[in-house]
This record gives sequence, structure tokens and C-alpha cells, in this order.
Amino acid sequence: MANKYLKIYIQIIFAVKYREAILAKSWRSELFSYMSTSLLDRGNYPLAVNGSYDHVHLFFDYRDTELISDLVRELKKSSNSFIKNKGFTRSKFQWQTGYGAFSYSYREKGKIIEYIRNQEKHHQKVRLKDEYLSMLNDFEIDFKDEYLFDFLE
Repeated sequence: MANKYLKIYIQIIFAVKYREAILAKSWRSELFSYMSTSLLDRGNYPLAVNGSYDHVHLFFDYRDTELISDLVRELKKSSNSFIKNKGFTRSKFQWQTGYGAFSYSYREKGKIIEYIRNQEKHHQKVRLKDEYLSMLNDFEIDFKDEYLFDFLE
């Protein structure tokens, strides 16, 4: 009987509800470490998890153990609880609904890891809205403006 072989690199992007700038630098690395562990616990191999004050990027070797939509839902749910339990924010914390999921080839892996590791510096030059719209267009994803993240202008 033949075995199953796959190598699928996925980048997931999602944002804080209302794009509030509340992912404080003082605890972001702890959150990203938690999210990396959560990916690993769910059977995926994290390659880079990082973000900025209002969104996260997760890049991982997807192992096909669950649907991507289920994985994202559970990552949001568990990280939301993690943030609340740690008392990182004074206000009620929530992730926005929706997410972006993009696949990459083995040859692009290093470039994407580097890009995600440098998110804070990157977003000093490029707004998330511009970057996200560019990605949707580059990947030829049809979208409606009313179903995008709530972007701060």
C-alpha cells in the first residue's frame, strides 16, 4: 500500500477585532511562542510566527490533520483565552472574524520566514491594508471590500 507524502507551506494572517493596536510589544513574543506551540500540538510544524501591534502571521508546514478553517478557529479561540488568562489587556480582547491563507513553494520558504520575522520593521513602511490587498491580488483571490478586515486608515 502506498504512503501519503505532502509538503504544504501555509501562511495565515488574521487581525485583532477592529484592528485595535493592543498586541503590546512587551508580551507579543510570549503570545507568538504560545501560537507556535499550539500549531505544533495540532500536528503542524511552525516555521515563523510573528506580527505587529494589530495582526499576526503564522507560517507553517501544514500536515493535513484538520481543515485550515478549523485550525484557524481553534488557534484564535485558544490564543484569545491565553491573552485573557495572562491578563495582557485591560479591555476585552477578540480576534476579527476571517483570515487570509496563502500557500508557498519550498523555494519560497526562506524568503517568507525572513519576511515574517521582520514584521515590525516591515510595517513601518507598508500598511497592512496595502500588503493584504496586494497578496489577495497576487494570488488572484476574488474578494469583496465589505468582507475584508476592518482596516484603520
